[in-house]
Formats: sequence, structure tokens, C-alpha cells
Amino acid sequence: MESYYNGKEATKIRILGIYQLAGGVIGLGLIAYLLSGMDTINVWVALLLVVSVALYAFSVYCGILILKKRPEALVRSRILQILQVFSFTIFGYTFLFCSGVYLQVGIDLTNSFDVALNAGFSSWQININSGGDRIFVAFNAVPIFLILFINDMLKKENREKMKLTFDKPEPDMTDGQ
Repeated sequence: MESYYNGKEATKIRILGIYQLAGGVIGLGLIAYLLSGMDTINVWVALLLVVSVALYAFSVYCGILILKKRPEALVRSRILQILQVFSFTIFGYTFLFCSGVYLQVGIDLTNSFDVALNAGFSSWQININSGGDRIFVAFNAVPIFLILFINDMLKKENREKMKLTFDKPEPDMTDGQ
């Protein structure tokens, strides 16, 4: 992965790796803090916690892949960012996952058309059939920016791979006669 990028691009990619690693570690820390204050955990809460731990562990994994300069790192990081773009609450079902900084713009359609702006660092919320009639849909601007950056890096990587492939000399097909 690293050989395709100049110094400035390589630095930005390393920063992305550190960002993803830190976001995941902070998220896992938040879950540990939450668990320390719980007396009992039922099956549904345990399941939701496992999903949340898996999401933050994936963030840590993506950060490590980038820092180790693994070829699959940018593709995995793009998947991580896609998981963070949209969040929603619809009739008691909620999904919100942010690993790292978030700048969220949302629309509450429950009783009217209210626009909301939220910002913060590493947050998650998952509800299943929690009741209520709220309808809220939001998107996070930070992962959108990161997806665009990752896509640019992947395009550059693919161009460089093709260039290297076409620059190779043709193999000698003669058998020496």
C-alpha cells in the first residue's frame, strides 16, 4: 500500500489509521464504562453489546491494518466509514454508530420538520423495539469526507498498479532457435 503514495499522502493515510484506532479504543472504553455501572444484563442487552463491541473492534482492526500498511486496509476502512454515514430512529428502532469524530445533520419528522445538528466523539446507540413514535434520520459528514479521501487513494493505487503492469517488459517467447 505505502509504495504508491508520496510523503504527504502516506502521512494522511497514517493519520487515518491512528484516527480509526483511537476511535475504536475510545468506543470500547465507553462500553467498558457502561458495563461497570450495570447490575444485570439480559440476553437482548448482551446481544446489543456484542454488536457494539464488534463494530468498535472493527475500527481498531482497520486502524491496525493501515498502520501495518496492509493492502486490504483502505477497502476495510471504507466499509467502516460507510457503516457510520447514516443513523436513524424509526418507531422504536435505532441505529447510531460513530467511531471517531462525528458531525451529524439530522431531520426529525415525528411531529414536524425539525433540523438537528450534533457533534461529538465515538458514540453508539442501538435500540430494538423500544417503543415510541419518533422518526429521525441523520447523516454524518465526517465519514463522507473520509470515504471520498479513501476513494481517491484507492484510485491512485489502482492507476499505479496498472502503470506498473504496463511498464513491465514483454516476456521473451522465443525458445532460443
